[in-house]
Amino acid sequence: MKSGLSFLWRRILRGIATLIALTVITYFMIEWTIDGGVGAVVLGGCPRDAVGGFCGQIIEQYRLNDPVWLRYLKWLGDVVTGDLNSTSRNGQLVTEVIGHRAPITTQLALTSIVLAVVISVPLGVFSAYRDEHWSGRMVSSVVQMMMSVPVFVSGLFLIWLFAEQLGWLPASGWTRLTDSYTGNFTTLMLPAFTLAFAEIGGFARVVRADIVETFSAEFVSAAKAKGLSPRYLMFRHVLRPSSVGLLTVIGLNLSTLLGGAVVVEIVFGIGGIGPQLFEAILNRDIYLIQGITLYIGAIYVVVSGLVDFVYTKIDPRIIDAATARARYA
Repeated sequence: MKSGLSFLWRRILRGIATLIALTVITYFMIEWTIDGGVGAVVLGGCPRDAVGGFCGQIIEQYRLNDPVWLRYLKWLGDVVTGDLNSTSRNGQLVTEVIGHRAPITTQLALTSIVLAVVISVPLGVFSAYRDEHWSGRMVSSVVQMMMSVPVFVSGLFLIWLFAEQLGWLPASGWTRLTDSYTGNFTTLMLPAFTLAFAEIGGFARVVRADIVETFSAEFVSAAKAKGLSPRYLMFRHVLRPSSVGLLTVIGLNLSTLLGGAVVVEIVFGIGGIGPQLFEAILNRDIYLIQGITLYIGAIYVVVSGLVDFVYTKIDPRIIDAATARARYA
């Protein structure tokens, strides 16, 4: 019990440290890569030493008279209280922008992960089980091809096939889950499968490689000697330990999925976080960029924590090993 709580607290502290480091890097990179800093963007034609009026209000709002490190610390203090400040374009609260668009990107990313896992695991198992057969090699070639196709290419192909040729699904747009379950499903499937398409190949290859390696382990050889069938070995003894590698790849590829969501949301005309982040970068809207970066980083930290938790359920020895390393570090 104590080792489990210690493991949990270490993951929480590591997640907080990761988010702080992420915001520090983003904040200072934006400041240092813009000629004249953020002040040159938000002030426009206003003088830097203006007092009162509209220009003075801008200087006070963005704390432009303070050094950059103090501005960051004040921004971080606001974040702790739930205040992400306002956008520099229209003055809308960053929390409102993210709160309106985040559910779309979150649903899209989570659905694509589920689709990728549901499709890739059977493909990986089949290609490993039929490793020496032509069918297994053909599946391996197909998943490798899937990995090499960019998301905008697969997205355009799926739009042409399912929207234009077959007319089964809409080519663009988004219906929220709160508005219509059916409409949400029809507008979700094409972009979600597009985002999952490349991940299916990567996940299937990881599953196949781990299963092939596990089949060569001593405990599997002992089970074979007892006369157990390969199929029974696969689903009873091999698949569970072979899933650790897949969980690792899911955690690592989450940032790739969120990055790919930017392209997918633009291709399918979805008003999620992706187009908003693209627009914020073009406009150098520092508070909006920081808010979206913090949101994406928080999702990554939470999913990584869930992956670590599932690790401990698959193999409880992971908690003991991590506790021992922390104790003797």
